[in-house]
Amino acid sequence: MAIVRWDPFRDVAALQDRINRIFNESFGRSRDLDDEVGLYDWRPPVDIYETDDGIVLKVELPGVNKDDVSVEIKDNVLTLKGERLLDPEIKDEHYYRKERSFGKFNRSFSLQEPIKPDLIKASFKDGVLTIEIPRPEAEKSNEIFVQVGAFGDRANAERRQSALISGGISSVFVFADEAATPPVYRVRIGPISGVDDYDALVDRLETLGISDPYLVTL
Repeated sequence: MAIVRWDPFRDVAALQDRINRIFNESFGRSRDLDDEVGLYDWRPPVDIYETDDGIVLKVELPGVNKDDVSVEIKDNVLTLKGERLLDPEIKDEHYYRKERSFGKFNRSFSLQEPIKPDLIKASFKDGVLTIEIPRPEAEKSNEIFVQVGAFGDRANAERRQSALISGGISSVFVFADEAATPPVYRVRIGPISGVDDYDALVDRLETLGISDPYLVTL
C-alpha cells in the first residue's frame, strides 16, 4: 500500500476555496457575473468599496498597458477587459521560473442601479486601475395638486380662493395659465401628500359646493 504524505495546509486551502465559492464576490447587493476562470487566462484581483459619493473599484493590473484595458457598461453590467502581454524579447527556454499570469482577462459585475456611463471616472496609476461610479441621484418625486376652477379674470379666481380659505382649506393659490387659449386664471390647492389627503379634501370641497376638483401632477 502506498503511503501518502498528509498536508494539513492543502485541506485548509481546499476548504477556503469552497468557502470563497459560496460567498461569491458582490457589488453592493449585485452579483458577480464573471465567467469561469478557465475561459480566460487570468483574473486580476478587484477591491470594491463604498464612499459617500458612490462605489469605487480598484483593480490590480501590474504590467498591463492602460491602452490594453477597456471598461464597458451595457444592460447595467460593468465589464473590465484587457490583456497582459509577455515580453516578446524573452524566449520561453530562457525562463528559469515563470509564475506571473499573462493573457486575456474579463471581469463583469452587475450594477445595483442604472448608471450613466459618461459619469463614470477611471484612472490608471502604479499598476492599479481605479473606477469611480457615482451614486445615482434620487429621482425627484412629483408634487400633486388639486385644481378647483378656471376663470376668465383674476377677480373671480381670487373670490374662489377666498371662499376656500374661509372654508378652512389652506395652501390655495391662483396663477395665470397663459398657455391656455384664451388665457385663464386657475385655482389650485396643494401640494397634497397622497390619496388619503385627496379623499379628505374632496369631501371638504363638496361641503363648500365644489364638486368638480381634479388632480394635477407637476
